[in-house]
Amino acid sequence: MFTSDRDDTAGGDTNNNAAGSAPFNSSWERIEFTGTSTGSVLDHVEVRYGGANSLGQVFVNGGELTLSNSVLGNSSSAGLRIAASDPAVTWTTFQANTGAAVSMDLESNPAISGVTLVNNGTNGLVLDTGLLVEDG
Repeated sequence: MFTSDRDDTAGGDTNNNAAGSAPFNSSWERIEFTGTSTGSVLDHVEVRYGGANSLGQVFVNGGELTLSNSVLGNSSSAGLRIAASDPAVTWTTFQANTGAAVSMDLESNPAISGVTLVNNGTNGLVLDTGLLVEDG
């Protein structure tokens, strides 16, 4: 699990302040997969309370990623941001993200199936603006 140090539901009172603090969206930035990331897999993980940027709490930025059987929630931006990448996303739940469940640029071509979308700012995939060029 990747979460805030204020999230006492994961691992107990990790910041040793009893009930003195609560987790919040944007407690930390992101997990980023770049062009030098290879063989990257997130399977059966939970990622929450990140997104302290406009890039999502999990950002696939020209890298590889297989994301499956996981939960991405409580981001202050998108749960998943995709740029110039083609990740595989299966059986993943996106919940309570302030932004979109997933956002991406027009260069990306992800394979997404079996996802669940619950209480996100946008319960869907948001595409960046731009021009689609005909291949031909």
